[in-house]
Amino acid sequence: MLADKTGSLIAAAAQSGVIYSGAPEEFEEPMVVFGEKAGVAFQLLDDVIDLSPDPSETGKVPGTDLRAGVPTMPYLLLGHRSDAASADLRARIDEGQERIAAGADPSILDAPLAELRDHETTHETLSLAHQWSQEAIDALAPLPDGAVREALTRFARAVADRSA
Repeated sequence: MLADKTGSLIAAAAQSGVIYSGAPEEFEEPMVVFGEKAGVAFQLLDDVIDLSPDPSETGKVPGTDLRAGVPTMPYLLLGHRSDAASADLRARIDEGQERIAAGADPSILDAPLAELRDHETTHETLSLAHQWSQEAIDALAPLPDGAVREALTRFARAVADRSA
């Protein structure tokens, strides 16, 4: 799902840039890989931003995705944990989502989402975003040094370092 969202959009834009600029065809595949990886980095960081406590900084109400029942990477990683605290947190989020779907006030998830914000899985998700960003940059290796490669490198870093 991560690659199908923003990844495919950025990949198509990057590929189009190669095609319409008349750049060598051998740059097309690296640019598609770059776009897919940068897009995944963007989505992963978006999952972290979704948990941010400050909507004035992010432009998002904290936990919007999870309150709507949309799984995020911190939540998915939480499901792979075997410790009791993680299982309990996941169960409370699941229960809150069910209650919200049945008409309960979305604020019932405030406390569990605050816990998830500070949970190790959210920090893992941030690390994953940086890893995917670096992989996007690494995909640019076949491109010559210059302004285009530098701009794409800055873009890949920015998608994993933004706060909104």
